[in-house]
Amino acid sequence: MVHKTSIDTQMSEGNSDIKSRSNSLDRDFSDLAKEGAKIFAHKAQEEVEHLKVNCHDYEKQATNYIVQNPGKSVLAALASGFVLALLLKR
Repeated sequence: MVHKTSIDTQMSEGNSDIKSRSNSLDRDFSDLAKEGAKIFAHKAQEEVEHLKVNCHDYEKQATNYIVQNPGKSVLAALASGFVLALLLKR
């Protein structure tokens, strides 16, 4: 019987060790996921800022083109509206 008790004790200790290691791995994976999310959020924020700058530049270019070429701009707007109306009519 002493032998069975010793095996039961070893199994209990082994189970406790497995649970402890499992909990530690859970925390490690959780920490990694949080760090990955922070990195992703930071890179996404940088990209959003870059896109804002690019959009602002495109807006300036479009405004300058319209000011420099008002006739072409009006004709392009009318042609675009006509094509869009034809497409939406169907």
